[in-house]
Amino acid sequence: EFFDRHKRKRPKVYKFARGETIRVYLGIDSGSTTTKFVLLDEDNQILDYFYSGNEGDPLVIAKDALIKMRDRYKAEGVKLEILGVGTTGYGELLFSKAFNTEYHTVETVAHAKAASHYVGDVDFLLDIGGQDMKAIWLSGGRQQALPASLQDRLGRQNLADGTGCRKRLASASAATGSAPCSAFRPSGRA
Repeated sequence: EFFDRHKRKRPKVYKFARGETIRVYLGIDSGSTTTKFVLLDEDNQILDYFYSGNEGDPLVIAKDALIKMRDRYKAEGVKLEILGVGTTGYGELLFSKAFNTEYHTVETVAHAKAASHYVGDVDFLLDIGGQDMKAIWLSGGRQQALPASLQDRLGRQNLADGTGCRKRLASASAATGSAPCSAFRPSGRA
């Protein structure tokens, strides 16, 4: 019953006429374990998509997939006019630099915009990724801060769990330059 209620809708892959020029936007999500991209038309309809594991070399996976897509459209006599390219995800900046994109954004912002556009009145998103998990509260399509009660509870838990956010923050920052606990720090506390 669960699977019947939650069948995954696959985006329709469009067929175009020989000689047609399609004006599209390319969005690339460089995840820690997978690479995804979509072609969107000027009305934000999904025209084509790609999804694959990174196989240890995400740039090569993405480059090969983009070349295959270009060649497939070319073989069908269809010209792609790419109006803009954007990246998001774990490798957002790496892919942005590698493919010289015009735009890149944090994936929670991308999730919020897409959910608001394609689903509508969404107030909560849960992103379970290859390396982390993000809970995102929305209001009017905009990302909200964690509720104060949750910030406080998580902050107290981090400080009381024996390792504490500060230790994880220091070691993670030294290793990666990121701050994994900063979103959970209770307001008004250092």
